[in-house]
Amino acid sequence: MFHARVAEALAGFPREGATLVVTHGAVIRVTLSLLLGSALDGLAPPPSGSLTLIETGSGPRLRAYGATSDTLEVPRL
Repeated sequence: MFHARVAEALAGFPREGATLVVTHGAVIRVTLSLLLGSALDGLAPPPSGSLTLIETGSGPRLRAYGATSDTLEVPRL
């Protein structure tokens, strides 16, 4: 049920441009699983207050996961 709610929310996002989503780690992990086909059991939860950046242009691409002010190196898009 939770995966289905996340998938439904993702389907409503625009396909172009940028979208900011502020959410908790479980939604981030499920989103990565749905978009990138990654297994949740091998994915540690992101730290609280961290940044995860997914580029969706020609296909989903993980650009940053769990980045914090100590580790933040956001690539230029």
